[in-house]
Amino acid sequence: MYAATVSAIRLVLFLCLTGVVTSASAAASDWKAFVGTYSGTANAQTSSGSQSRDMAVSISEIDDGFRVEWDTSRLKPTGKIKRNSYSIDFAPSDRAGIYASRMAPGLFGGRKPLDPLKGEPYVWARIEGKTMTVYAMLIDSTGNYEMQVYERTLVADGLDLHFTRYRRSQVLSEVRAVLTRKKPSSY
Repeated sequence: MYAATVSAIRLVLFLCLTGVVTSASAAASDWKAFVGTYSGTANAQTSSGSQSRDMAVSISEIDDGFRVEWDTSRLKPTGKIKRNSYSIDFAPSDRAGIYASRMAPGLFGGRKPLDPLKGEPYVWARIEGKTMTVYAMLIDSTGNYEMQVYERTLVADGLDLHFTRYRRSQVLSEVRAVLTRKKPSSY
């Protein structure tokens, strides 16, 4: 009886450890398919009409996760070019397919998410199948929230981008584009 119990416990421990290792390696590799540099032109729909934007996205491997960098530029009615650039590091969380942002310095030198109650965006990423979604939640001074959702789906030539910006469930702007993967240059 004792030997059977010990064997059963060993089997359960083995299965648990095998499952954890399998989940960890699956989580570590699911973002690797997205690694690359992509660019294209998007059509943005806002309350003031339609507007063209040049976009670039770079997804790269870092220590224990990945970095997403993106750049958007558009021509303002004044003739000036408005450019926005962002860079966010992500690390696996304890939940499969969900990644925590690492944007602010932590107490002991590590990096952690920003604090939305201080007016900073709270950002996380999720990968499901061929889609990497980055969420950014902001809380304004009145306590209302804004969500920005960046869905990037792998397609044959690159990424299908769908960006939506919401405030209190109302769509404020929407952008769609297919960004072409740039081939690495060979020396």
